[in-house]
Amino acid sequence: MEARLKRKIESPSHDILLRSWGKYEICHVASKNMTYDMVRIPFFIYLSPDYLSAYENTAKNLRKNEHKVFTNDLMYDTISGILQLPNTFYEPRFDLSHDSYDLKPEEARTKHGEWDILSDPDYGK
Repeated sequence: MEARLKRKIESPSHDILLRSWGKYEICHVASKNMTYDMVRIPFFIYLSPDYLSAYENTAKNLRKNEHKVFTNDLMYDTISGILQLPNTFYEPRFDLSHDSYDLKPEEARTKHGEWDILSDPDYGK
């Protein structure tokens, strides 16, 4: 059986593992010495032509939401949405690939909810 890449998610600040039995393990260390520079991370999503055909609405929603505020604390929901794996902890309003995503900058928080994005000295620059 030929394995083909259908979606690839890259984020250098998170280790996200999908085990063969379908259990997610998410690891992220929030250091006491963290700065806003450390949470401003590159994030890109590649979707194969096959994925784009199979999940047109997901791709459309990602494009629609690509310039909206997003924090690494919401990574779980977005990855669950892209993988089409909603679960007990999944919240569509925090999923960039869902049509109900609408996080306002004043609501956005990071570092496990400790920091608000508007306090970032470089926000909006």
